[in-house]
Amino acid sequence: MILLGIGSFFAAGSSGPVTALVASLIHPSLRASGFGTLTLAYTFLGMALGPFVIGVVADQAGLLRALQLAPLVGLMTVAVLSVGRRRYPTSLRTLAALTGPVSIQGDPRQVDL
Repeated sequence: MILLGIGSFFAAGSSGPVTALVASLIHPSLRASGFGTLTLAYTFLGMALGPFVIGVVADQAGLLRALQLAPLVGLMTVAVLSVGRRRYPTSLRTLAALTGPVSIQGDPRQVDL
């Protein structure tokens, strides 16, 4: 249970990077729609679907087992964000080719576009 608490504490850590990706990869005229879609995804996948899935697993395997399996979602999130991190420079180049130069203020990684 201690590990579950620690994992829950750090679970919101993906929120910032994902929001930054949306801000930097979506054309400025579509950012509001992008942020809205991101908010819907967080709401439906995390806040609505998450407790439902944990409840279904708890009904089948018991509450303790369901809570033990819950951190696996975090591992899947890390895997998806790792793929996104590798594809990010390519996405920036594609965006620059379509819309012109892209500047990212404060980005410690020097991505030559």
